[in-house]
Amino acid sequence: MRKSLTVLGVAVFVAAGATGVAAAEPSQQQLQQWNQQQQQEQRQQKQQQQRQPQARSVVLITGDVVTVRPAGDGREVFDVQPAAQKGAARSIVHLGLGGRDYEIPATALPYLGKGLDLGLFDVHAPAANQPDRVAAAEFGRKLARQYDQDRARGSFGGQGLFANGAHFGNESPKDATPKGELPTDETPETGTPTNETPETETPKTGTPKDATPKAGAPKTGTSTNKPPTDEPPTDESPTDESPTDESPTNEPPKTETPQQQPRTVMNTVTLAANEIDGKPSDTGLAVLYNNDDATLFDGNEASNTYYGGVAKFSAPAGNYSAFSVFFTTGADGSVTEVREVVNPELTVKGDTTVRMDAARATSKVTWVTPRPALLDDNGFFIRRAAKTGPALTLDYDAGPGVPVWVSPVAKAVRTGELQSYPYSRLISPPGPGTPYEYQLQKATVGTIPGQRYVVTDKDVATIDASYYSEFELVGRHQQTGMFSFEDSGGRSSVPIALPRRQTEYVSAAPDLLWFGGLAKYVDSTGGFEGWYGAQYTNSEVYPAGRHFSEGFNQFPLHPTAHTAVGPAIKNSFLTVPGAVRKGDDVSVLLTPFSDNQPGHNGMGLYGESRDTISGHYVLTQDGKTVAEGVPDGDVSFSQPVSATPSTLGLTVDAGRQGPNYLLSTASHTEWTWRSQHVDGGGLPAPLVCVISRGDAPDRACAVEPLLSLGYAVGGLGVNGSAAGGAQTLDVTVGHLQGAAGSAVTGTTVQFSTDGGKTWQDATVTPGANGVFHAAYTVTATSMRGTDVALRVTAADAAGATIAETLTAAYHVNY
Repeated sequence: MRKSLTVLGVAVFVAAGATGVAAAEPSQQQLQQWNQQQQQEQRQQKQQQQRQPQARSVVLITGDVVTVRPAGDGREVFDVQPAAQKGAARSIVHLGLGGRDYEIPATALPYLGKGLDLGLFDVHAPAANQPDRVAAAEFGRKLARQYDQDRARGSFGGQGLFANGAHFGNESPKDATPKGELPTDETPETGTPTNETPETETPKTGTPKDATPKAGAPKTGTSTNKPPTDEPPTDESPTDESPTDESPTNEPPKTETPQQQPRTVMNTVTLAANEIDGKPSDTGLAVLYNNDDATLFDGNEASNTYYGGVAKFSAPAGNYSAFSVFFTTGADGSVTEVREVVNPELTVKGDTTVRMDAARATSKVTWVTPRPALLDDNGFFIRRAAKTGPALTLDYDAGPGVPVWVSPVAKAVRTGELQSYPYSRLISPPGPGTPYEYQLQKATVGTIPGQRYVVTDKDVATIDASYYSEFELVGRHQQTGMFSFEDSGGRSSVPIALPRRQTEYVSAAPDLLWFGGLAKYVDSTGGFEGWYGAQYTNSEVYPAGRHFSEGFNQFPLHPTAHTAVGPAIKNSFLTVPGAVRKGDDVSVLLTPFSDNQPGHNGMGLYGESRDTISGHYVLTQDGKTVAEGVPDGDVSFSQPVSATPSTLGLTVDAGRQGPNYLLSTASHTEWTWRSQHVDGGGLPAPLVCVISRGDAPDRACAVEPLLSLGYAVGGLGVNGSAAGGAQTLDVTVGHLQGAAGSAVTGTTVQFSTDGGKTWQDATVTPGANGVFHAAYTVTATSMRGTDVALRVTAADAAGATIAETLTAAYHVNY
């Protein structure tokens, strides 16, 4: 946040500059004003840094778009949208190395280190380093064509896009394409091979930058790096059942008395692999990970690609894991299968060769489901954690209908941690009835078992899901499962035709969090794939064997607070309640245009340039305005108030109009509540006062007792319309999650069919658990039907009140 120069500061500066005379010493009152202004700026700056930021999108060099959404506790969740809808470019490898995350399309794998830098696929790349999306998408198409040509030729690199040593990366070598510049239409598609030896012929170094020996490395010695020979690699490694897979050379490393600072002894580790057809691999991804100290290698040093069946690394002695990913393509360039080979424990004592053939992936991921289902998406996730340093993650999203094969690991690892799971989306066959889908994943710790799973009703939770939209649109839906051991997570979203009802069967486990969201529609004209008009979901654990109902974008939409759903477990998303008080600072976080499902939050005051978005808030203390502003996205601000017990009031207005918005276009909400100074306090997990990146959760505050409303229109269709005649509306009245609220004493409901010009009273009957039943009659006089506006008030025994007016809350048919 850039600090602003206060009006008083400007006046003093101008006066001194205009007269040429030194400014007088500021008075005590001026100093006090400056100090208060500075403290307020610091509070605002801290608030801006701590509040959960909006999702951001990253464009990769191949045109793929990754939307990154913070989970609130330092972790991040991703939505990966491939630029290609078919072919090898649709298959994406997620690689987590050195605390960085990379999303790499299969067409880029053979060129990593041979023309493409790994950093081009870093989802944390600064915005200034990102290419134009149109140019990036074109480069992605050219890369896919280059891949097809090289695959047909049987050799990758040195031609076409990569002729004459062309290189694309954050640091371009001599004679390479400059940073950020993508090839134009004049870039030749073919070329002649260069005389350069491919980079994979040179072992990748893991030497520490300062040459200081790392954990697991010898303390003294000299480098023993040897140039690669033309001899084919031998296969002297044990079978898959062995926890190690090594073939050290017969000659031990030579040592001599150092004449200067001792250096780490380095060894050449060769991963050797054939593709599934028995030919030496030229496209597979190879990764070497130090199980003792994960900080030993950076991403470029730990990853490589096979060339002529080998991938070489330079590494000190120690305990390692080796991983390889291979994919087979059909005649049309589409990926037909993926194989992941894992050797989680091998010991390096000297130059070592390890076989990683694709044929070692012998177990196919298979799900046997209670109802017939077709494979739509498929992948396999591996996490390997060293004794110290960031864990490695390898996650291959194979794409629609692509089978995945994995090499089993029978013996549990002895060093560090190993976790893995398959994940698949299966959909119902075409036909009548309510469509359904399975979202399945099954975690294993320490080993990797055979990959055939029989699913029963006790393994899943059943969700009757409704996706609301007043227009027929194609949106996107993301439903991602993330286990508590994961450091970050995300899956590709899928298109969804709206409006829609479907049944969803999701894997259930005590440590499995589900999250995601719905876009009412997407638009990419601004250079990014923007999600518009719907909801994000908080993390939730589904109990096995249970049945749930869930409504996405269910009308009417209105401003709500963030809520945590279900039991809190390790890595549950941290959640900031709608209003908290710490000392005499009141912080507010509310999201306009949210639906009525606990754990859902809308996209707030956010829209396209063609939309009309408006918002305003006012905070009062005993009737006097203490803060007001125009919110950006969420209604989010902090404000100091008087320590004297008082009545606080908050008014929030939100408006959203555009070609894709006909219902719930505006809301006006007023809250009042009693508030007083707060010392200490303690929120239960996963609630927090603020979100501070890298800091321990701050729970020393109290949730303010604001009233909350939830709506359920009887007989509402997924298009937001109900039949004319008798109407029912259930209003659930409560308090913000975590607040010490009083009993609700009453609720009123009014409705309007003329845009709020006149209002009529509904009959309200109290029910159980804070639910009030409203009944009224609406008869549409036009063939187009009529929109119904709602006005609801509620109060509790402590004097808290809420009054909410919703424009075009829902529609009634003729």
